Amino acid sequence: MTAFWVLIPLFVGVLFIGLYRNLFVKLAVILGASGRFLPARPLDAAALGQAYADEVLVQRRIRLRGRMPWARHMLISWGFSVLFLFDILTALFTKYLPLEAFKAGHGGWLFLKFGLNLSGMALLVGLIIALARGMAADRDEEKFTDRPGTIFLLLVVVTGFVAQAMHFANQPPDPSRAWALLGHWLGEAMRPGAPYTGSYSFFWMAHALLASAFLAYLGWSRMIHVFATPLGRLFYSQPALREAKVRAVMEGLLKPRTEKS
Repeated sequence: MTAFWVLIPLFVGVLFIGLYRNLFVKLAVILGASGRFLPARPLDAAALGQAYADEVLVQRRIRLRGRMPWARHMLISWGFSVLFLFDILTALFTKYLPLEAFKAGHGGWLFLKFGLNLSGMALLVGLIIALARGMAADRDEEKFTDRPGTIFLLLVVVTGFVAQAMHFANQPPDPSRAWALLGHWLGEAMRPGAPYTGSYSFFWMAHALLASAFLAYLGWSRMIHVFATPLGRLFYSQPALREAKVRAVMEGLLKPRTEKS
């Protein structure tokens, strides 16, 4: 199990390599990283803030497609983002730089468990909706879905909840674990079958390997659109950028063509 905490930074590194090669490099080409489309003008903070609120926080553009697509997207994007943040905090304060307040049963530990479980539950609901919706999607809609990625992430979440529930079921009851929400509820439901020894180790290792592999997969999959779309909207929220790109395109169209000999 210790090996997981050693290897996870490597998998996060693969994620960022994927984001760089498949997102930032392509955005740079589209927007003109050489400076052609990036004028040196003051940042329009108001436009940037409005775009961030519309495209990231409340995802207003997706809301126009209907309540169900919006709810599904919000549950998955926010569930995953918050879960990833709490995973980082858990690794930092319980493994890499352990603090007394984040030891099992302490306030910090309960805070982490609450955040992990709440975000995990939101992500779980969103993934189930997405999978059910994907099965009913037509061919045109299916081109924009990542069913393997959805199933992959669903397995990560399910194995995580099961491993946590088995861990709690193996221990004496503790009312403070109610902060762990679904993990606690499942643990209490599974308590009659405790102890779970080999099965707990299996699910923990399965979760650890799947979570690590998914991070490496994310930067190279169709799911990269959850990063690409908001970033593109944020860039184009800047009037100076839009004007410069339109001007460059017009200059290209009006430029006289040279005859080939």
